[in-house]
Amino acid sequence: MIRVYRKDWDLGVNQPVAGNYHPINLGIYTKDSSTELSVLVDRSMGGSSIVDGQLELMIHRRLYYDDARGVGEALNETLYIQDDCKGLTVRS
Repeated sequence: MIRVYRKDWDLGVNQPVAGNYHPINLGIYTKDSSTELSVLVDRSMGGSSIVDGQLELMIHRRLYYDDARGVGEALNETLYIQDDCKGLTVRS
């Protein structure tokens, strides 16, 4: 991944972190001269490498109010077990 770059158009980034997240449907990797780390995903999520040698994966978003970006509702993914409400945790 090349930061602050799109091959189809000139990209102007005002938010360097958010502007460098990409949809990850299969996997993401990082490598240096001697090592490569690959992460395969079992669900679609956002991913990035903001700092060399590091990967970030956005498992889910939690928004308490609709952000008017097309979903039409809050994205408050939670898990309810016996009246105990927690944010989702994904373990692989």
